[in-house]
Amino acid sequence: MQGEGNAGTRVPIVDGLRGFAISGIFLVHMEELFGAYWEMPHMHSAVQATVFALFSGKTFSIMALCFGFSFDAIKRTMRVGVTDFAYRYAWRLLILFGIGLVHGLLYAGDILTVLAVIGLSLLAADRIVSPSRLLLVALCCLMQPLLLVRIGAALAHIPLPEDHIVFGQALALHGSLTQLVEANLLTALWRKWQFMLLSGRLFELAGWMILGLVAARARLFETAATWRATHHYVLAGALLTTVALYLAWGMVALPGATTPPLVQDARLLIACLFNTSATVVLVLSFVSVWETRLQAILRRLVPVGKMALTFYILQSAIFVPLIYGFGSGLYARIDEVDAAICALVVVIAQTAGAAIWLRHFRYGPLEWAWRAAAALDGTLPMRRRTQMPVIGDWNRTSVM
Repeated sequence: MQGEGNAGTRVPIVDGLRGFAISGIFLVHMEELFGAYWEMPHMHSAVQATVFALFSGKTFSIMALCFGFSFDAIKRTMRVGVTDFAYRYAWRLLILFGIGLVHGLLYAGDILTVLAVIGLSLLAADRIVSPSRLLLVALCCLMQPLLLVRIGAALAHIPLPEDHIVFGQALALHGSLTQLVEANLLTALWRKWQFMLLSGRLFELAGWMILGLVAARARLFETAATWRATHHYVLAGALLTTVALYLAWGMVALPGATTPPLVQDARLLIACLFNTSATVVLVLSFVSVWETRLQAILRRLVPVGKMALTFYILQSAIFVPLIYGFGSGLYARIDEVDAAICALVVVIAQTAGAAIWLRHFRYGPLEWAWRAAAALDGTLPMRRRTQMPVIGDWNRTSVM
């Protein structure tokens, strides 16, 4: 989640894509009841399966894509030397890491700390001048090198330590707020990084960040209308690949206590490749619709994308106390359909709220705080001097 530069560097379609991603993330979080779902006896519903298939993992990848894209915009806006920019950008990421660390005390699934750490890799990737080499690095990340090593070792009968993905938090159901915060601080941080590494998410996010940098350098989003025919062909290919990977994933034996590590790693690799291919489908579908008369609908997500950091934190601040046992305990009274309906209502409300807020203010509350802290400058204005249009307002506003 990354801020772009000033008015001259903003790209409306990227803001809209970010708004789409943060809305999809919230839909997944609600279906998971912010992690509480995984500690309950449950049955998968068609609604939940649809939400997970469409958004789980993919929306975080889209957020990483926007993160990498914004890196280039920030660099062009600062107009400073390479060394000075590296220090400033690292300081910016350190602040984001701090925000994520505080957020993680309440919700263990925080992604901000992960994005902040992986974001440092952009400083190294930016030194690669060749577009083809930069694209190759991104593809290497998306091909899941750790899983390929594990699969190769298994095929060569080389023993490796068995890894187990650990997630879930029983305290979300029955613990007090103090117990939850303590557990999140002492154990959930390690579990989250373990999950990110072993599930392949870490490499996915790094790959998509670098792809965002590639897209920014090539001005792919700004010139999307000129390569419309090409991205239709790529979209069709990605859609066929996604279907094929889904079928292949279903053909691999389900993991269990007696499932060989080779089969488990193979199934996980297929799932990661499926997520990558499905993310391509989502991004190109968004771009395709943006170039039609339906663009007016997607433009309503632009203000949401500009306030993505604020909404991401606000969603947890409101719904974790409502769902968890230390608060209202809604986890025991809400099912997957109720959660989806609630999420859609909130998405609509935040879309309207973001448009109204940005009519009067230049930034979302947390976006302003982040920028002000990163700049070490207390003169950053918050209010607009003149009111802007409520819908389609994308000028002169900073985002994640």
